[in-house]
Amino acid sequence: MKKIITFSTMVLITSTVLVACGEGADKASEVDGNHGTDQEEQVGEEGTVDHSEPVSNEIDDDANSSGLIDKDELNEESNEEGSTNQDDGNTEDQLDLEIGDQATIETTISSFEFTLDSVEIKDELNAVVPDLDVFIVVDFTLTNIYDEPIMIEDATGIFEVTTDLDGGGYGDVSEQYDVDVKTVTGELQPGETISGQLVMEDQTNAEHYIRVNSGLVASSSVKNQAIWTFTEEDSE
Repeated sequence: MKKIITFSTMVLITSTVLVACGEGADKASEVDGNHGTDQEEQVGEEGTVDHSEPVSNEIDDDANSSGLIDKDELNEESNEEGSTNQDDGNTEDQLDLEIGDQATIETTISSFEFTLDSVEIKDELNAVVPDLDVFIVVDFTLTNIYDEPIMIEDATGIFEVTTDLDGGGYGDVSEQYDVDVKTVTGELQPGETISGQLVMEDQTNAEHYIRVNSGLVASSSVKNQAIWTFTEEDSE
């Protein structure tokens, strides 16, 4: 009987210990879980990125302080310095010009006078055949009316020939063919005048037009349009 009582007592003690261990484990898990939650909250408060908060304006301030300038401010500064002309321009379009007429052209970086002295329409030039129907050899006179030197090839490079004012055109191709023409390049000083030739090619048509490249006018790179109209009869 004594042995039975002793055994029962041992079972009771063992059960009590097991229950106590189980409760301790649950409390440990709870503590660990709370600790993990505290850590997550701490990361949210002190971490480097908190996606729940809006982005600070400090980034924009840093960008501006590192040299990024508003486009409008840049245009205003350029106008003040005189390096570029961002305005609409002060030169009117000249749309009814003929051979021998002079046009004043204003761009973002210069102003000059261009005179279409004469044109020649040729099926070939120095035994060279054009990719299109005809060559257009243009004799011109260029005068720099700007207060700084201009590049001749930049000034003459804005012109194109076309048979359709609503379509595209073709620029100077003198460097693409081995032809004997008077090409002029380099700087033209303020007040200086020079004469030279351009070689263009075009399709056969009753009328031809030499004008400022329409894309340059549309983008305001050139402030005004100039158009000369001529026919085969006007060719020398």
